[in-house]
Amino acid sequence: MVQRGRYSTGGETRRTLAYAAIASVALSHTALAQEPLKIGVLMPTSGVFAVLGERQLNGMKYAIAEFGGAVAGRKIEMIHEDTEGKPDVGLAKTRKLVLSDKVEVTAGIINSAVALAVQPYLSQQKIPLVLSNASTDQLTGEKCDPYLFRVRSEEHTSELQSHHDLVCRLLLE
Repeated sequence: MVQRGRYSTGGETRRTLAYAAIASVALSHTALAQEPLKIGVLMPTSGVFAVLGERQLNGMKYAIAEFGGAVAGRKIEMIHEDTEGKPDVGLAKTRKLVLSDKVEVTAGIINSAVALAVQPYLSQQKIPLVLSNASTDQLTGEKCDPYLFRVRSEEHTSELQSHHDLVCRLLLE
């Protein structure tokens, strides 16, 4: 059983998974209903961001359990890679998720530097990236593209909260 931590970001991690699932289903043209939905989770579980990464990773596991382990008739398979909070490690792990694990969507990333390192590669590969915490404005400004989704924005959280809650409720129904 997955436990939520005392300082859980349960709402954010549920939104991250909801957007990841929506992005994957919406952008996937070849997926068959019986194949699992592979979500590559880029989250630091070592280094200075380890505590935050572990909490969000646990929140994602909890959210998958809440979803019943499936979305749109597809079993959710979460594949985690530890970015260590380092851009070069994050990019190497992202390439592994895409090339070896064949993920359809990626999610997570706490550190903006890691997000800036992996975003161009994922965009080139046409793999959606759903960010949970990385919040540099470059990602949704000058580097914005159709494969990038940011669940949380410090400046606009209250404005977007009702939209995110609606999407999550619709996905869970």
